Amino acid sequence: MAKPASSPYVSAVVGSCGIILRRARQSPRLGRVHAHPEQPQPSEQSSDPTTPMIDVLTFDTLISIPVLLVFYYLGALVMPVVAWLAMVLLLRRFEPLDQAFQAGIRVFDSLIPLRWRLLILLVMLLMFVSMELGWRVMFEFLIAFMQMRDALVGAAGAP
Repeated sequence: MAKPASSPYVSAVVGSCGIILRRARQSPRLGRVHAHPEQPQPSEQSSDPTTPMIDVLTFDTLISIPVLLVFYYLGALVMPVVAWLAMVLLLRRFEPLDQAFQAGIRVFDSLIPLRWRLLILLVMLLMFVSMELGWRVMFEFLIAFMQMRDALVGAAGAP
């Protein structure tokens, strides 16, 4: 059974977020949040070209949203095409596999009426569309999570 919105768990999380945001607003240092206080502030940093790379390597700057978009499109568009091409390549290169595939198609055609074959095709198409939709929802959740993190860090005074 789901906990009501006024549960102690929800109150603790909301209270913790409020404390963090209040402390960030009251902080005299509105610069960047660092894991190590001895690191220089952005105004003290030199124009070193390796600074962005160091920020990425120390996880001060996250690159996840652009990377997530790349993986989304790889999975949504490229993977189905690659899977289809791999199947065609395997059927062309391995004669026994092609013979087994053709025999299966003949059995399928002879035993199952056209109406049921169309229904099976429709169900397979709906499954493919729902898998694509699930893939999209998963990546939207991950991107929303990263945007919430960026908003919280921004509210805490980081760039």
